[in-house]
Parts: sequence; C-alpha cells; structure tokens
Amino acid sequence: MYPCELIKIYRVKKYKYKIDRIMKKVANFLAALAFVGLSGSANAQIIDSGTCGADLAWKLTSDSTLTISGSGAMTDYNHWHIGLAWDIDTSDTPWWSYRNVIEIVIIGDSVTTIGNYAFSKCSGLTSVTIPNSVTTIGNNAFGVCENLNSVTIPNSVTTIGNYAFSGCSGLTSVTIPDGVTSIGTDAFSFCENLTSVTIPDGITSIEEYTFLYCSSLTSVTIPNSVTHIGRAAFGACKNLTSVTLSNNLTSIEAFTFNWCTSLTSITIPDGVTSIKESTFLRCSSLTSITIPDSVTTIGNYAFSGCNGLTSVTIPDGVTIIGHSAFSFCENLMSVTIPDGVTSIENSTFDGCTRLTSITIPNGITSIGSFAFRDCSSLTSVTIPNSVTSIGYAAFYDCSSLTSVTIPNSVTTIGREAFSTCNNLAFVTIGNSVAYIGMEAFADCKGLRSITIHAIIPPALYAIVDNPVFKNVPDTIPVYIPCGTLSAYQKSLWKYFSNFIDSCTGLNEVVYNENITVYPNPTTGKFSVFGCQLSEMIGEVVIYDVVGQCVGTYRIRPENTEIEIDISHLASGVYILKINEVVKKLIKL
Repeated sequence: MYPCELIKIYRVKKYKYKIDRIMKKVANFLAALAFVGLSGSANAQIIDSGTCGADLAWKLTSDSTLTISGSGAMTDYNHWHIGLAWDIDTSDTPWWSYRNVIEIVIIGDSVTTIGNYAFSKCSGLTSVTIPNSVTTIGNNAFGVCENLNSVTIPNSVTTIGNYAFSGCSGLTSVTIPDGVTSIGTDAFSFCENLTSVTIPDGITSIEEYTFLYCSSLTSVTIPNSVTHIGRAAFGACKNLTSVTLSNNLTSIEAFTFNWCTSLTSITIPDGVTSIKESTFLRCSSLTSITIPDSVTTIGNYAFSGCNGLTSVTIPDGVTIIGHSAFSFCENLMSVTIPDGVTSIENSTFDGCTRLTSITIPNGITSIGSFAFRDCSSLTSVTIPNSVTSIGYAAFYDCSSLTSVTIPNSVTTIGREAFSTCNNLAFVTIGNSVAYIGMEAFADCKGLRSITIHAIIPPALYAIVDNPVFKNVPDTIPVYIPCGTLSAYQKSLWKYFSNFIDSCTGLNEVVYNENITVYPNPTTGKFSVFGCQLSEMIGEVVIYDVVGQCVGTYRIRPENTEIEIDISHLASGVYILKINEVVKKLIKL
C-alpha cells in the first residue's frame, strides 16, 4: 500500500469519526429537548431503562432523574478514548448517551457498590443520594461531574476509588465518614471549589494526587492514623494556608505540597527521614519550616522558590542536599550546612539574592554548577581544604563578593565559576589547581591582584585573547611562586604583564655589585652600603616573599650607608629594592 493511499484512508476515518461525534451530539441535544417537553407533564415518564447489575435495574424519567433499584453490587463499567487523535469519549455505561441531561441520581437502599465509571462525565448531575448500604464507591464513579455541588457519603462506605470525584468542580465541601479506610489516587483532584474536607482517623495513607489542584481548599488536618502521604497529594492547592500533619508520618512523597502558594508554616514530624523532590516547590508564602532531626535527605527542588523563607536550620543528621533544593529562595539570608554533607549539588542556592554569607563544612568535596549563582548579597565564602572541584558558574554574578581563597585541594575551577563578580578584588589560587575553565573570572573588572601558589602554571581554556580573564585589566599584579616567572610568561598566563616572583617580590630583577647589604643573614639590624648610594635618591623598600611591602626607608643625598632595623619582622627571606637595584636578605 502506497503512502498516498494510507493518507486517504486516514482522512476518511478521521472524517467518519467527526461525523459520528456530531451525530451523537445531535442525539443528545434532541434527547434534552424531549426531556424539556415531557417534564412539563404532571407525572414523569420513563424515557429508558435496563439492568446495571445482577439484581439491579435502572430507569431514566423525563424529570431528568436516574433511579437505581434492587440489591447488590453495580456493574463496573469502562471508559475509552477512541479516534485517530484519541479525542472521542465513549463508555459501556447503559445511560452514557443521556449523560448530559441526567440531573438527579437516586440509588436504592439495598445497593452495595457504585460501579467504576458509573456516572462519569454526567455534566448535568447536580445531586446524588447514596444510601447507607453502599460500601464502595468505584473508580471514576463521579469523575468530571462538573455541576455536582453536594454529596453525602454514608457511614457504610469503606472505600473511595481512584478518581471517584475527580474534576467535580462544583463540590464545595466533603465529609469523609469514619468508616472509610481507603481513598484512591486522584479521588478528589481538580475539585477546584472544594473549601473544606474532613479526613477520618481510619485512613492510614493519602494516595498520590488525592487533592491535587483543589485550589479553594484553605486548611487540612491529617489525622495521626496516617503514616504516608503520596506524590503531589496536595499539589497546587493555592489557597491552602494551614496544614496539620500526622505525628506518625514516616514518609512524604515528592511534590506533596508543591505550588501551595498561600502556605505560611509547617512542622514536619519526627519520624520522617526524607523530604523528597519538590515537596515544597514554589510555596512562596512559606516563612517557617521545622525540619526534625530524623531527616537525613533533602531532595531536589525541595524548597525551591520559597521566597518567604529567611533562614533555615538543617539538622546535623542530613547527609544529602539535592540539586536546586533552596534555589530562588530570594529572601533566604542565612543557612547552616551540616558537617555530614559531602557535596553541594548543582543550583542548590542558585538565585538566593539575599544570602550574605555561608560556611561550607570541611567534608564537602565538590561545589556543583550554579551552586551559588546570582547570590548577589554574598560578601564572603569560606571554601574548605576538602573541596576538589568548583563547578560551572558556581559563583556566577556574586556581585558583592570581594575576595576568595581557593584552597590547595582544588584541582579544577569550572567555566564561568566566578564570572561577573564585579567587586571581587583579591583572588588566591591554591597549589593544586591544574585547569581553569573558559571565562572563569571574566568581567571581574574590580580585580586588583591574583596570588597563585601553583608551581606549574594552571592550564587556561585554550583560545586566543585568554577568555578566562576577559575584561580583567592585564596590568594587575600576579604573584607567582619563586622560580616560575619564565614558565608563566611562556604559558597563556602571558596575558598579564605584571608578574611578581616571590623570590624577588618584583616582576624584573636588576642586580648591582656596587651596593652591599651586611650582615646578611642578620638577626635584626643591617646596613646598606655603596659609593653609588648617594646617587640613588629615593627609598629602600623591603618586601616579603609574597611581594607585600613590609617597610620603607628614605635615602638622603648625603647617605653612603643606611642602617635599618628589622628585628620586629619574622624570620625568613626578604627582598630589598633600592630604586632599580634588588638584593636578597635573610632574617634569622
């Protein structure tokens, strides 16, 4: 069969399904008109009838009432999406073609179960009477009954199935009786006008998505019988301001309270060991959170976008903080990372614009990509000697950071790690750094000096014009280890013109045999002597081995000898600069 023939068949089927769908809509419309005509009579007439269980019968009358009579369990029905685009609903429910005109459902006193999909998508249904004989409300039994505004669930019910009332956007309140022990997945999801719900003590688990997008729900109390709350059980309940959790909870699954934008505080009970992925994502009004000592893991995005949080105490038992866990907590000013954590994952504190300082514990071995990106109020950070790598854009645009010391344990500084840190003035790079990524310090226009302890010049991202330090002045002093001047000048570090070798404290060494320093070594006092000294009007400047000035002494025209006392300085090697003459001095 050729492709063009397949296309023709596809189009024919598509149009056939569309025609069938239109015809069904016309049939429903005509049925509705018939109902309007018949309902005007004194006695409602039977429009259709049949069976719906071994011992159950149904009838639909002209007053839009569907009555189920008899005894026993109702048949479980099915629902399908058909058509080439899966956009056509159908069901084997016997009253399916009347679903848009049924307004009232009366279930007889001896009915024991309401079958799966029994009244699903009965869009005209406004009320239902469920007798005290019913024990089970089946899956999707009242799903998407958009105009159902009230329902009384009798005490006899023990099980509410999956999607049982999902999409009943007209429901405003539900009381779940004490006898109920099981509420299914999505049972009340998308009940957008549900303002209150009572959960009985017999429930042990609230399944996933149970109250998802109940956007009018304002408060909920979860009884102490509940030990588990499923994934996204209360997700997107945007008006939920208060939640009381069961004291016996042991697990809260991912997304449980995500996008609960009105939630202001919550206390997680002892016994919960993990706060899963996105549990409180975008809870933008959350100002207080109590995390118990039992928690060992905080998942990815757990508190991301919680703009109301100003501080968080993470208990000492926590060993894992997932990526983006506190990202975009824009008002978070302080946080303590416990000693047991070994890695700061990607984007953990990304966008925490009011975070002013952070201490990274000694056990941390890596700082992930974007870990502190856009922490624009961060003025200081202590990186411990356990860290071996700093990730891509880890401190990008930390515009208040003024200095950073990269410890000897670090071997790699990632791409854009400190890019756009406009106020970063002083950088110290440890002796084990082997590679610095592209634009790692780009646009750090306030940089005043770099101190490098690496004997072998760290490899820079290899491209012309040295993008690692793009827009950094090339004249700033770069302090390098003794004897490495030639190596740095031959590497990509040659971008800089002002190297200061720690042997000399200078970027260029000029010796003069006519100037003498004695005694050398000295215990405190020494003299600078030479017949040319009187011609060198200027100063004697003393530097330590890292190039820092530790003393300045004026040369007068009449001087041929100057006595200088450095007894107050520590023992070590010092460099004397007399104009352009350089001498080494050892202090014992």
